[in-house]
Amino acid sequence: MKLNTALSVAGTILLNIAGFLCQLDECGQAPLNTKIVGGEAATAGSWPWQASLHISCDGAMCYCGGSLINKDWVMSAAHCFQSTLGTIQIYLGLQSQSGSNPNQVLRTANVIVHPDYKDTTHDNDIALLQLSSSVTFTDYIRPVCLAAAGSVLPAGTETWVTGWGALQSDGSISDILQEVMIPIVSNSDCDNAYGGGITSNMICAGLLNQGGKDSCQGDSGGPLVMRNGSLWVQSGIVSFGIGCADPKYPGVYTRVSQYQDWITSTIGSNPPGFVQFNNNGFRSSPNLLLIPLSLTFSIIPFICSLYLLCSLCQLDVCGQAPLNTKIVGGQAAVQGSWPWQASLHRITSGSHFCGGSLINKDWVMSAAHCFQSTAASNVKIYLGRQLQTGSNLNEISRTVTRVITHPSYSSTTQNNDIALLQLSSSVTFTDYIRPVCLAAAGSLFGGGTKSWITGWGKLNFADTQIPNILQEVQIPIVNNSECSKVYGAVITNNMLCAGLNEGGKDSCQGDSGGPMVNKNNSQWIQSGIVSFGRECGIPKFPGVYTRVSQYQSWISSQISSDLPGFVSFTSTESSSGAPSLLLFSLSLTSSVIPLIFSIFLFS
Repeated sequence: MKLNTALSVAGTILLNIAGFLCQLDECGQAPLNTKIVGGEAATAGSWPWQASLHISCDGAMCYCGGSLINKDWVMSAAHCFQSTLGTIQIYLGLQSQSGSNPNQVLRTANVIVHPDYKDTTHDNDIALLQLSSSVTFTDYIRPVCLAAAGSVLPAGTETWVTGWGALQSDGSISDILQEVMIPIVSNSDCDNAYGGGITSNMICAGLLNQGGKDSCQGDSGGPLVMRNGSLWVQSGIVSFGIGCADPKYPGVYTRVSQYQDWITSTIGSNPPGFVQFNNNGFRSSPNLLLIPLSLTFSIIPFICSLYLLCSLCQLDVCGQAPLNTKIVGGQAAVQGSWPWQASLHRITSGSHFCGGSLINKDWVMSAAHCFQSTAASNVKIYLGRQLQTGSNLNEISRTVTRVITHPSYSSTTQNNDIALLQLSSSVTFTDYIRPVCLAAAGSLFGGGTKSWITGWGKLNFADTQIPNILQEVQIPIVNNSECSKVYGAVITNNMLCAGLNEGGKDSCQGDSGGPMVNKNNSQWIQSGIVSFGRECGIPKFPGVYTRVSQYQSWISSQISSDLPGFVSFTSTESSSGAPSLLLFSLSLTSSVIPLIFSIFLFS
């Protein structure tokens, strides 16, 4: 039973010695952000097809994953059923292995292993499990779509793996369902890594030469899925690997698209929903850190004609995750994952209006535009907060004695959009309250560098309410030269841009002042402050962030003692790896400026 892959942000961290020792042992750490290997805890309902298999094997209990593919069948890996088997229990709608699961159902099952499965090579590592009785679909229990025959999955295609597997090689299984995003690795590169044995019935995924993200023991049989819009398609089944997240060995998965005929012939009636996935928009990269330019899904309309009634197909229900509503295009964060995140409230209204980041025990950093009409005496800062309404056991609050906005801040252009807030009293660091490191002067963030944004901003531009739970989203850096093509001369060296050409992932109103961070191993470094943009998640218009590294001298001069931890970050992403914005010529005139707004809430 296994899983494996690898990750590490493509960046080299060089410590800037002068004056930073005070915070480097504390800043940028997220002790509770322990993730599948390198993954994170999934939100309940995010992966409603995920199955947990409890198998009585040779007198012991074995664990595997699986995926619900229609109301009567679950798909898994053949190798999970090599031992002498007793009862097979399948849990659906499960989030925790030991806690309360109000949405779960339990079924037993009979197993059909692929007739050509080879336990020596793991070729044809696929099995189908017929449930003892049909399940009723809910928001928490729903089938996944399957990649159809002929689907194309080139290197760099972003995929997700989920399961309760060990968080490290030879570790115990996780209690909470885990999720991790990893790119496809070409079969030729994978075959070279393993010294042969990778067949066309297999697909590989992971961060080759980096490690850190992977499936692991206990994830076997679970799904590898891809997304387009609201549709999720399963491309792989967790099969085998060497160790977990080993930099030299990506994880190996059964290629689902090779088995469309076998699956449909075995199931007979009510076949799963097969979707043809074609991805032709990836640039090549020797390090396999590829950026997707376009994803194309083609739903096969004629598959249904093979089976009496189209209603027998699952295309109307498969691949949907209604509770996976994610900061635009993001997801709910696990408590304690971002312990520097601050929520700024106006005392008079009691409502959240901006974000911020804890940078030492006495100071929070935010955006200057948040304080154009708000005095320090009207600000309360919450740290260790997860929910805007509800219980926050790890939370503390402070009022603000001083707000220092940058003296050269321009409300017209948003240049120098940075502010420092002095807390009314020092905070004590905990696993839930901890400072972030700051990008030092001269740090480089090449196009394509992966970054994370967090906050309680709106999930859509048109929303009237902010989310209750802290949100997170990962987006790539966009080169300033590309960003200037849509925003014009407004973009300066004091700014940093990030987002996807296709849109869909972004910060939004209420996120202003919050952090954009980058990771190297266990250390998180703040590169940007949420500043402005055009609406939220709009294609071709990335978000714009204050470039923190430009303000090391100013921050140090204002704080003077107990300086934040400044870390020099140099990304290895090349500008050629940046996503193409497919930009058109646009001159920013006074008539266009009103469309560019600062991302904060008026309350």
